[in-house]
Amino acid sequence: MTAATAAEQPLLCDLPEYATTTPAAKTILAPEPAKTLDKEFDRILKMRAEDFRVEIIPGISTEPAKVPQPQFKDTDVAEVAAYERRHPEYFPAGTTLEKKIDTLKKIGKVQADEKMIRQASIKALDKAAEKKAIETETTKNEDALKQAADAILNGGDIMEYFLKEYRNLHTGQEIACRVVVLTSVCQNVIHSTGIHPKPSGVRGCGKSSAITAGLRLLPSAYVHTETFSPKALFYDETLLPGTIIFSDDMSPNEDVIGFLKASISRFHEGNSYKTVAKQETKILKIPPETVFILTSVQESSDDQFLDRQYVIPLEKNDETNKNFIKFLAERAKTGEYTVQDTNGVQVCRAIMEAIKSKRYRIIVPFADEIIFCEAAMPEYRAINMFYDFMSANAALYHRQREYEEKDGLISVTATKDDFDIALSFFPPRQSEWGMKLSKKEKQLFDLINAAGKFGINESDLCDKTHSSKGSVHDLLHGRPDRHASGLVDKAPVTFDREHNKDTGRSGNFWRVTGTMQDGLEPFARL
Repeated sequence: MTAATAAEQPLLCDLPEYATTTPAAKTILAPEPAKTLDKEFDRILKMRAEDFRVEIIPGISTEPAKVPQPQFKDTDVAEVAAYERRHPEYFPAGTTLEKKIDTLKKIGKVQADEKMIRQASIKALDKAAEKKAIETETTKNEDALKQAADAILNGGDIMEYFLKEYRNLHTGQEIACRVVVLTSVCQNVIHSTGIHPKPSGVRGCGKSSAITAGLRLLPSAYVHTETFSPKALFYDETLLPGTIIFSDDMSPNEDVIGFLKASISRFHEGNSYKTVAKQETKILKIPPETVFILTSVQESSDDQFLDRQYVIPLEKNDETNKNFIKFLAERAKTGEYTVQDTNGVQVCRAIMEAIKSKRYRIIVPFADEIIFCEAAMPEYRAINMFYDFMSANAALYHRQREYEEKDGLISVTATKDDFDIALSFFPPRQSEWGMKLSKKEKQLFDLINAAGKFGINESDLCDKTHSSKGSVHDLLHGRPDRHASGLVDKAPVTFDREHNKDTGRSGNFWRVTGTMQDGLEPFARL
């Protein structure tokens, strides 16, 4: 090929967009081009390729790399077009599509943030309005409860109102409710020794459910129902003065009993405990006027501890069994179970809140007229409890008594009605307020008394009470290792070791040595 002929051939650099369909223009491979082009064409091609910065690498295409064009979503392009129709002068002339899309995305994010802030503000306002409505409703409800409580405190039968609500929670054994209510009130009588209840009864008589029902009528802040270790209570900052701690099926050991006795002895001061924290001594205290109510399968306990308690006698007989079955049947028939607190329960709590917000001093103008029976005279703690029951009832009904309030202390003048109420807690049965026999101990005494002068074998007592030999032996003889006395120490009974010729076995035969019966003269009289 001559130079003239080569000059007539189109040059690769002159092709439009530097791309044609001719094989020579598509790809130039080295070192082969000399075979298809003459030297002149090869020289021009190399020169043009250098101008376009095309590096000719053997075996690699010399077509210049195309600059990648940005790819846009159709939705983004459509959004830009729509925005420009609404705001034709928003974007300056010459703004690229990419810049427009980016700007609209920023605008969208700002609008989304503003919407989120607006929604959060509306939600916060809604919550505030809802909270305000709840607070308003709560205030109205609290005001209504306070008005109802005031009406009862000013002129109603307060204890009967508590008993009415108690009957919706439990059947029978109303003495448990009465004792629990007066126990809580007595905590605020400044000169009381405190009422410390001890539920007593055979297994399954309803000790736990009766106490639980009574406690439910009190403000929850003053009630703790849990098993505890003494030291843990010293660290419990939720305990308030005047708290009742109820522990079900707890058999206190010697350490627990010692702790409880100390708490009762320091009723208005609070029990103290010195310990070491961070290499420094620290004195921890249980709040004053704390009362402990324990139920236990094992009735025997430390005698000194038992002397400090008021035994609540809870019966279980054919009548109580029938009433319990009827109570359950009525619940099952209606399907109404007292899971939630009724308005009546809340009124009871409002009454007790009002009572416990004050301190009381009780004046008994007829104190020198009270005559205690001969059997009661040696029972100092029982007499103290009698006064505490009378004081608690006077404090409960203080608005219906003569009273004077000064600096948060209310001085109340007790009446003979308060005396009669206190007397109702001390029936003429020496086994309860005097010897303080448990139900099982009283059952054993009745069997021994019925046997007369011939007595009864200890093994027969086991059969008649359906109790184990070990349990009956502990009830009769006590547990010296636990400082717990038995029936032989509390009641007029004795035993002799006798040999049975027929069986060839020896056993203890129990007999009474005196009387201990119902129908004693009243505990006290005016």
